[in-house]
Parts: sequence; structure tokens; C-alpha cells
Amino acid sequence: MTRFPPPTSPPSSRPSSPTGACACATGTAATTANAPTQQPAQRRDGLELTDVWQALRRRIDDIPAPLAVTARVHDEILAKFLRIHEADLADPTPTDSRPEADGEPGWTRVELRFRSLLAAEALLAFGPDAVVLTPDGLRQALARKAAATAALYPPGHDT
Repeated sequence: MTRFPPPTSPPSSRPSSPTGACACATGTAATTANAPTQQPAQRRDGLELTDVWQALRRRIDDIPAPLAVTARVHDEILAKFLRIHEADLADPTPTDSRPEADGEPGWTRVELRFRSLLAAEALLAFGPDAVVLTPDGLRQALARKAAATAALYPPGHDT
């Protein structure tokens, strides 16, 4: 095992209670069990921090995304859309040959995967430049949100 020297830090200036807890500015309490100790950190031989980080990240990135979504995206915002939803793409969209959405020039069909209906509702941020084609449940949810938002802005109403 590789042994590392303990961290050196100045004593805490936070007031502590008789129980050993310190009151933080956020109103939470931390126990002295979380305080630095004089014990050196130990790490298994051959264990690299980058390997641990990549393994932990894969556990998050590889969470299944069961909600398949088909959308058409206006070509004027396609680059921005792909940057924002790169992690949600079911298959990378080739930049050299974009399929037109339903034969409509100026639109590109995009296949996405989301972890939930709620996560897919972020597509509404693109307004009329991104149109969800399937699934129907997502289309209905987006229609309800769009209608509720539009109701907040009645024509001729000055605030």
C-alpha cells in the first residue's frame, strides 16, 4: 500500500458544540468524525484515481435510457441542438448526409433516448424549431406545457 502523509490544515475557527459538532454557515452540522486526522491516507497498490473516476462515471453514463424519442429539428438550430443533446442521441447523426425529416427540406430527423418523460420535456426549450414526432405521451405532455405557458401571456395584456 502507498502511504500518503496526512493533510495539514489550520484548526477550524468555527465554534463547536459540546457534542463535537460544528455549526456551519449553511446551518448544517458536521461531526468531528469528518475532521482531518493525523492518519495518513491509504490507497491500494496499482489503484489510479483516473481509473476509479472513469469507473464511477461509467456507472452514471451507462444508466439505461428507455424512452425512445423521434424528433425533427430545424436545420438552422441543428448544430446547437446536437451540442446540447449529444448525450441523448440514440445514434450519432452524420453531419455529411442529414436525412430530411419526412421529406421536408430544412428539417433533420433525430433519434434520441431519455431516461424519463420528464427529462425529455427539455425539448420544449427549442420551441417550434424542434418537433417531437413520437412517442405520443411526450407530444401530449409538451402540448400541455406549451398551452399552460401560452395562457400566461394573453394577447393585449400589459403587466
